[in-house]
Amino acid sequence: MLTVTAVYDDRVPIPPDVTEIIGVDHFSDVLRRRVHLGDMLRETVERAGVHDFIHLRDDNAARKLHALISSNNVGGHAFVRLPSCFMPSRPDMLCEVLRKCRFARETTLLCAVADSDAPAVLTAEDMLGLLEARYPDEIGDFVLTLSRSAPMMKDYCHFLDLRDRRVFLEFMTLATEARHFNALEAGEGLFTKRSRDRLKMEREYRFFHVVPETMKRFLVPTCAYYDTGDEAGYSVERLAVPDVAIQWVHGVFDPQSFERFLNCFFEFIDARAERQVGREQARRRAHEVAVAKLDSRVEQFLTMPQADRVDAILTSCGPHGGIRNMHERVRSLVIDAIATDDSSTEVVGHGDPCFSNILFDRRLGLFRLIDPRGARNIDEAWTHPLYDLAKLSHSVLGGYDFVNNGLFDCVIDAELCARVVLQREPETWSRQQFLERLNERNVNPAVVRAYEASLFLSMLPFHVDSLQKLLGLSLVCCTIIDDLESLK
Repeated sequence: MLTVTAVYDDRVPIPPDVTEIIGVDHFSDVLRRRVHLGDMLRETVERAGVHDFIHLRDDNAARKLHALISSNNVGGHAFVRLPSCFMPSRPDMLCEVLRKCRFARETTLLCAVADSDAPAVLTAEDMLGLLEARYPDEIGDFVLTLSRSAPMMKDYCHFLDLRDRRVFLEFMTLATEARHFNALEAGEGLFTKRSRDRLKMEREYRFFHVVPETMKRFLVPTCAYYDTGDEAGYSVERLAVPDVAIQWVHGVFDPQSFERFLNCFFEFIDARAERQVGREQARRRAHEVAVAKLDSRVEQFLTMPQADRVDAILTSCGPHGGIRNMHERVRSLVIDAIATDDSSTEVVGHGDPCFSNILFDRRLGLFRLIDPRGARNIDEAWTHPLYDLAKLSHSVLGGYDFVNNGLFDCVIDAELCARVVLQREPETWSRQQFLERLNERNVNPAVVRAYEASLFLSMLPFHVDSLQKLLGLSLVCCTIIDDLESLK
């Protein structure tokens, strides 16, 4: 039985059209489901019982490995080279393949060669030959030469070549956490979404068909609606366009491209259908979307088993006590904001234009909104005019996407008080650009931020999969409370 060494070859260059999406130099640094791809693959390899994991980030690391293999007796070794551009869509099967590699006696490809590369089990001799190749073309030539004589295993792992922009986007899109639906399936040119929440599916499907024509250019058309009685679903075109959340957490925006994004977003804001309803009705609508929803969601969260542990930490060392204390504090701020909000209209709003629900191509300026709150008819589509802005604010100002992707730490400061530290703070220029847009429209940022604070607490029931994230969301809310109360 051979000793297996996994070699994660991260020297694979990222094509420009993929780099444009994520802005990193190595596939291992791409973040998916709050985990970097390099860490994700390492965890899969170790789960298979292979603890000899070598990460090659550059040619210097390759030379060191070459010297190590050359100076040791590695006749009883099998080397599994995993190019970082190939990700197994079935990691459980990669575990099985790695276990079987202990019995490999010859170099074997683990799938067909794509663009001159492929994962493979290599003998020590072939591993040395590959490490001697310094440039991508040389590595490709070596792999192609091997493929002419080496056997090829059936692709049990369903490896995805992330160098293909469309494959990469599909891989990243299907990383979206399914809070409200049971499945998101990629077909030929379409994404199909289905759920047992049939009413939600109907509302999302019909939204595009009931909104005014002026809004439709900002939306992805829905089609192929069905309802079996047990579940419902619909399809949308599969666009090779990344969502803003992917780009935001990878830090690819600069002031110019973010300004183009805000131009598109506020064009949508201005295109929304609007009706005059008077200040009292607008305030009733604000109470519905910001106060009543907050009350309902907090009560829902407090019935969940995860709430006890989070509440205990916040009660002990939270800046504003436990969940109920925070709820009352936020509720008071929102009610004060409603009293000062001079809105007198309602709009046909998207209802959830967070970064992950906005597709944006920075090169083309292509902008599309997906996954609306939905409406079966126009009467269900009316909402408060600031609600969509609060949803964007909790990404731009609140850093929601960094928390959602695990890019934060919860720390105890010198006063033994818990606080959240984002691993990458929203850029100062992005915050300023957003606040300038609000000022141009005579929108009070403090009112928007109060509604935003209600959103952070309202989202707790949907993130119970991660206790740390629950604490992070709560502590961001505490920061907003501090900011707003300092203005009084």
